[in-house]
Amino acid sequence: MLRQAFDEITADHLRQLVENGVEESRTLEFKADYGHPNGRSRTLNDEQKRELLADVSSFANTGGGDLLFGIREEAGKAVDVAGLDLADPDAELLRVQSILRDNLEPPISGITIRSRSRQWPCSDRGKDSSQLDRTTPRQAEPQVLGTTQQWEIRDGRDRTPSGIHLL
Repeated sequence: MLRQAFDEITADHLRQLVENGVEESRTLEFKADYGHPNGRSRTLNDEQKRELLADVSSFANTGGGDLLFGIREEAGKAVDVAGLDLADPDAELLRVQSILRDNLEPPISGITIRSRSRQWPCSDRGKDSSQLDRTTPRQAEPQVLGTTQQWEIRDGRDRTPSGIHLL
């Protein structure tokens, strides 16, 4: 998880992740993009939705963390703040919020998502959006993926399936 308060994270903080060779960890994950680019918006198939849900719920089930979209990684290390080429970052943010709200049980109350656009350029390649997601730890019961009775936890920089059968 980044050290900065969520509302204080700037484009410079993201660039420093690359400059300092920061690696993914139990509380930090990088994603270059999400879903299928459809022009300058994104569509997510069922598998991509499940991947997003597993990433977010694994943070909630393990102690919280930051999921940063628009940052390319190689072998778990941040290598480029590529940004996301989105026509309407706010619409994309609402789409992600809807997916999380409608598909995790119980709903995660401690999730903050922020999209930054023109006023916060992330790269010099015309992609001027980035999306940040901070998930706080769950309070009592695990965040379950839909009706599967399975959930994910963080194990180092990876996710690990868990569930009732492992209790």
